[in-house]
Amino acid sequence: MGASMVFHQEARAERGFPLKTERAEMKFVELPDVLLNGKPERLAHAVRVRDERNAIVMPGTVNGRSAVVNYLRDARGQVREVWILSPQEAAIPLKPVPTTLRPAPSADATASYAN
Repeated sequence: MGASMVFHQEARAERGFPLKTERAEMKFVELPDVLLNGKPERLAHAVRVRDERNAIVMPGTVNGRSAVVNYLRDARGQVREVWILSPQEAAIPLKPVPTTLRPAPSADATASYAN
């Protein structure tokens, strides 16, 4: 294998996660049942699980495993996307979801409509 084909763990690109991503300790009990921070939850029927290398894995292959994960929920509240984190990723706090508030109209803008 040529030198250009060798990838080092440190050189791997940081994974990006969607804005509404949450983090928890997940125990894969018996699919579709999991524990999120000790609370029972269900995985969505079409859940997608990615391992520490970002490879998609069959959910059954992680039965019995516990890991720190990032996850997303679907519209019904079920976990639909799971990223198993490496220890390095788990050590980095999730960025808070920005709130998008519209600025209040200025007094000048409101006064111009009063005429």
